[in-house]
Amino acid sequence: VILMADMLKRGIGVHHSGILPILKEVVEMLFGRGLVKILFSTETFAMGVNMPARTVIFDSIRKHDGTNFRNLLPGEYIQMAGRAGRRGLDTTGTVIILCKGDVPEASELHLMMLVSHRNHT
Repeated sequence: VILMADMLKRGIGVHHSGILPILKEVVEMLFGRGLVKILFSTETFAMGVNMPARTVIFDSIRKHDGTNFRNLLPGEYIQMAGRAGRRGLDTTGTVIILCKGDVPEASELHLMMLVSHRNHT
């Protein structure tokens, strides 16, 4: 809790299912007010919370589903990427996918992004 408070004073937040619910609420409130400038989060932040961001950065397009690692499903990708540059709030939004090691195949990225786009426009 002390480390979290120190980070929040500097405008840096953390949001994931393992932190106390009250801490998640504080992070959400500060982010919504623009006081948290950098937020490290899992997909918990994208689910059920309408908090747009100017830029969304994926450190991976893979996730653990409880059994194995797999690529993000189109709906998972669009739910998180859709936080960037929300309509009526930002003039632009940016989504960045970091590649650690191997660059994903273009077909994998197209499946994740284009299928998402077609199903949500």
